[in-house]
Amino acid sequence: MPRITDNMTDRFAWGHNRLKVHPLLSFETYPPTYTLMKLGLSDYEAIQLVSTAIAGLWSLTLYALLCVFGCRRIDAILLVMLAWSSAATLFWLPTPESYALGSISIMAALMAAMLASKHRLSPLAYIGMSAFTMSVTITNWMSGLLATFTTQPKRRAIMLTIAALALVTVLWLVEKQIFPAAGFFIGDDEEANYMYYPYFHRIYAVLVNIFSHSMITPDILTLPNTHIFGEGGFNWTMVSIQEASLGSATLQGKVATVLWAGLLGLGVGACLISNIPKAYKLTLGLTLLGQIGLHILYGEETFLYSLHFLPLLIGLAAFSFTGNLRPVAITLTLALIPLSMINNWQQFKKASDIAVSPRQDVLNHRELRPNDPWSIYNSHAILAIPGSTEGDKSYIEPGGSFSPKVGSFGLSIWLNDAQHALVASSDTLPSSQTQQSFNWSATGMPAITTQTPYYKNTASVQENQSWQYETHFFNPSTLDASMLIRSVGPAGGPIHSIRWEQQQLIINDTWAVTFNPQPQFVTLGLEGIDSWYGRNQRTAIKSDDGWAFARIQVDTSQPTIVNMQALKSLATYTLPTQAIGANIKLNLPDARFSESLNAQIAHMMMGLVNNETRPGDPTNYPLAWQRDGTYTLVALTKAGQLKKAKALAQEFAETDFFGGFGAEADAPGLAIWALNQVAAQLNDASYDQWLWPHVQRKAQLIERMLTTTTKIDANFKGKVVPQLLGDPYKHLIAEPAKDGLIIGIMDHHRPLLFVNAVSYLGLMEAADLATRLEKHEDAKHWQRLAKQLKSAWDKAFIPPHIDNERTYISALWPSWIATGVEPKLQSLLEQRWLTQHDTAQQLKQRPLWTYFQLAESHQWLYLGHPERAWSTLTWFWAHQSAPNLYSWWEGDGEENSFGIWQNVRGWVKPKGVNPHYWTAAEMALLQMDMLGYIDHRHDKNTLVIGGGIPQDWMSHDMDVERLKVGAYTIDWHWRNGTMHVVIDGHQPISVKLANTFPTDTKLTVTYQQD
Repeated sequence: MPRITDNMTDRFAWGHNRLKVHPLLSFETYPPTYTLMKLGLSDYEAIQLVSTAIAGLWSLTLYALLCVFGCRRIDAILLVMLAWSSAATLFWLPTPESYALGSISIMAALMAAMLASKHRLSPLAYIGMSAFTMSVTITNWMSGLLATFTTQPKRRAIMLTIAALALVTVLWLVEKQIFPAAGFFIGDDEEANYMYYPYFHRIYAVLVNIFSHSMITPDILTLPNTHIFGEGGFNWTMVSIQEASLGSATLQGKVATVLWAGLLGLGVGACLISNIPKAYKLTLGLTLLGQIGLHILYGEETFLYSLHFLPLLIGLAAFSFTGNLRPVAITLTLALIPLSMINNWQQFKKASDIAVSPRQDVLNHRELRPNDPWSIYNSHAILAIPGSTEGDKSYIEPGGSFSPKVGSFGLSIWLNDAQHALVASSDTLPSSQTQQSFNWSATGMPAITTQTPYYKNTASVQENQSWQYETHFFNPSTLDASMLIRSVGPAGGPIHSIRWEQQQLIINDTWAVTFNPQPQFVTLGLEGIDSWYGRNQRTAIKSDDGWAFARIQVDTSQPTIVNMQALKSLATYTLPTQAIGANIKLNLPDARFSESLNAQIAHMMMGLVNNETRPGDPTNYPLAWQRDGTYTLVALTKAGQLKKAKALAQEFAETDFFGGFGAEADAPGLAIWALNQVAAQLNDASYDQWLWPHVQRKAQLIERMLTTTTKIDANFKGKVVPQLLGDPYKHLIAEPAKDGLIIGIMDHHRPLLFVNAVSYLGLMEAADLATRLEKHEDAKHWQRLAKQLKSAWDKAFIPPHIDNERTYISALWPSWIATGVEPKLQSLLEQRWLTQHDTAQQLKQRPLWTYFQLAESHQWLYLGHPERAWSTLTWFWAHQSAPNLYSWWEGDGEENSFGIWQNVRGWVKPKGVNPHYWTAAEMALLQMDMLGYIDHRHDKNTLVIGGGIPQDWMSHDMDVERLKVGAYTIDWHWRNGTMHVVIDGHQPISVKLANTFPTDTKLTVTYQQD
């Protein structure tokens, strides 16, 4: 269904690829939806109105078919009511799907077969009818073909069929221009993946589904999937009726099944002796047989297509109204309608209750119990050992509520007065009353401390799959305090069982939770049933729906330490021995600068999974993404996390393309940049030798894209985001080069200046590595190629290419390609700045793509306007996702989601992906370059010291040590108008102070080598 709704509202949605089996469906559903949205309706309202119109059209078409067939009006109305009461219409008619239109097309074919016996139909009517049956679902063309061949001479039928096929093909070609992702409906073999062997049990199940379950819903069967990070991202209980027994749901269903069988039997008998035109009977009967044969071989769940069968079954039942047994048919129908309605509605509600995501389950309970405490936050932070799996990440919210793993449980704090009125909780405290911070320890792993007016707690990761949560309460005599363990939390999951034994809570037989000191008492209960504040004597409780809870009343006069131990985890991790923040020593006037820089590196480190980067929150992004990862790799390198950067670099070296959008043209250039940054800092000849063939291969890829006269496809490693599974272009990286530039594909389009900027960067970095390895011919070749590319780029620095926002995240930072057009670049950046900022130099609106905003500010730093970079920095510090943890978001929803958060009882209303690691990397890289960067404007590079140091810092002593800049490690010390710079590197470099420093500053430079 999401694919259909996307196709109805977005002509660029990749779901249009499925037009290979629904040839003109987008043509039929997108224009009315688009029109309604243009009239001011929301996406949802437009889809709802279009779906309602299709449902109404379906009902009118069925009524018209029955009248054309020869039913009396009252009989036709009765049969339409019977259809309305069916399982097929209840489950599928209101749904934004192809089934209703496909069903209408089948009825159109039946009407044509019937009308042809009474009137001469024009060739255009036959062509239109046949094309319509093919246009919605290609297999339904069987009904159009049968209606044509049973009513027309063979030669004429063939010509009409060819004309219908041609019409659909021509319309598809037009459709392809409107919907670029449209797949062609001939020659694709994907549907072979859904074929089944026709063994006896399957044949029986398909027949039962078609003839019985389409009308009478049987008992709903469940197909549980307990893997949160499973295929497609779904783990909630799935429903099925494929193997369900006849009339197995309710007593009403059993009786209705018998009545329906009787009505169908009457219809079959009447059909055999009826004088209804043979063409109609053949079209109906053979279409039904065709559907049976098709679904014996195809489709996992036959009921999905029940709306295609229903008009055939109603048409068959209609024969019973044409003879002497009409009174019996009417009686059966009148009895069947209410029984069918009652049974089908009950089963629909049951299916709706079962097939609900954990997220929706929480939302439902919130609606039912609005007065219970529920999280108010739309942000969270991750606390995790670097390299731990997605499922082993801990989440903490601004009030301090904590989940040790994804899908585990929620631990929260409640404070009540003597009358049990809730005064405050860690789920509901306003963000203005909470402050969080990283608490750095000797182990290298930070804890996260949350402070509120009522308590202060610290959450920390321990070794051996254990976590600690220590809470100190303020004003202990005034309020009662409880620790609540609930299924809902920052990243909670169903709690089916809790036991209080041997002074510990055993949760789902997978967690042991202990308290020090021992709690005053423990209450176990079921949410929505038991009182939160009762003092029952239960020592164990079970909950089929996973809503068990434990309330642990604690002594507020002393700290409470909660230890959480995972009992059945296979993975083990070792706490890092080196701090996972920036390995840079800073003595600067504004503590926020150091806090922010350390936080960015910590966020990126804690987001790592094995030896892979993640674009953002790993539960949203369970995959590595090359573009985002290169910035993370460079940031970790410059921050001194070289050991981890080296381990991460292997994937970027050995794999040319990976990421959620498939193969993209910016990958080779960005990868070479990141890899050479790592290599330059490692300063290891053997590593350079290992890296060389990988960089060489990637540079040759850039050269190939620059010179190609044909499209270039490339394989990629890993998975793509679910909505792009059918994307036919996910392997396309480049089209024929033009005007000396790569016509590369990234982010679903062709951002000419960005792709060529990062490709230029890759060529220059490849030349740098070649020079270090004394491969001078290769170095000269790539420098020459880069120079030609830069010249072509300068010429292309005109509309419409300059209108793409990616141009302004790559022009100087990180590529330096725009040095030949700097005045024009600065003028364009100025226009963008004035548009985006108010008179106080603050952003007017919350940016969606925070990494773009920071990268654009990086251009201002290189242009010599550090005040612009500082405006951006201070705006971001004032608008953090998690208070004082210096993290930020991407987008305004679950960007590129795999649906995994839907499997969790928490994070139910996300406002962006949070944290986001490309943003963290851009922030860190901007901050580090503000302390020192290499200016590549001229042939001779220059080290610029303090380019982002504000004027009001000049009256303070400042120290920066172990700053990684290119191949150098820099220390600098500012004292009383004197700047002393210590450079550790193998090649001398020109050094200059930024314009912020007084012109008479005394500069001394010392070189040293380890």
